Amino acid sequence: MTESLGRFVSNVIEFVISGVLFLATLAVLFQLSFPGDSHTAWERFEQLSSKTSSDTLLFAMGVAFAYAAGAFAENLARWLFEWRLNQIKVQRSSDQDEYGNMRFAIMARHPELYLEIEFQLKRMRTERVLALCLALLLPAAASRLIVDPRWFWVICFVMLIGGLLALLTQINERFHRYCRAIERAYHESTKVPQVP
Repeated sequence: MTESLGRFVSNVIEFVISGVLFLATLAVLFQLSFPGDSHTAWERFEQLSSKTSSDTLLFAMGVAFAYAAGAFAENLARWLFEWRLNQIKVQRSSDQDEYGNMRFAIMARHPELYLEIEFQLKRMRTERVLALCLALLLPAAASRLIVDPRWFWVICFVMLIGGLLALLTQINERFHRYCRAIERAYHESTKVPQVP
């Protein structure tokens, strides 16, 4: 019971972090695209939050909103990157559905061996959302650079491109690690006697 509660809390935290990253990206995107309107929007938000009597209510609503945004961002990022994971699965095995079957067999038979797979999966989710966020910021940074070609914006744009390329490389490697973790755990689970 405690272990499953811990996993649930861990998953909630993961999606809240992804949601905060995604919402911060949208806020920066809005700020870069509409600088005058963003100041007005922030003032209106401050007025609304000052009228609310309960900080706890605002916090709970913020966490729920961040969780929902994180789930949305993760689904969007998974949809954008799923093709590459499927390519890697096909490279490593002729049947890409085999990985799903192995993963569920490990989960059912030996949950302790599943922890490495779950660790790779959590990292993969967060990295995909971060890559999505950087990709969303690129057009806004490029337009800002065209309008205001100062060194600051040049450096920001170069850092965004460099960060996105490094992250895409990391995601590709994470896909390979994920597949290797499934293969390794599956082979270990066939050796280890099952716990009654």
